[in-house]
Amino acid sequence: RRQFVDRLLEEAARAPGVTAVATTTVSPAMTSNMRRPLIVEAQEPGPEGPRSVNYRAVSPAYLDVMRIPLVNGRRFTPADRDGAQAVR
Repeated sequence: RRQFVDRLLEEAARAPGVTAVATTTVSPAMTSNMRRPLIVEAQEPGPEGPRSVNYRAVSPAYLDVMRIPLVNGRRFTPADRDGAQAVR
């Protein structure tokens, strides 16, 4: 699937008039998010279970495509993938 998406982004970027391309797991217009449990080391979950966090996976150019300014830190890069070393 990753190879398909990478190829799709490359092909879309070559289309006439296209200046930037990106993908996301949840469309900005959608009201729902993907959720994952949040587990804190050395802390037991409460009676309602572990807390959860909303998240969206995006491709490196997502912030540029959506014109979201960078306030702090750095932009995403193609090296930011599953299994990559964490950025600190």
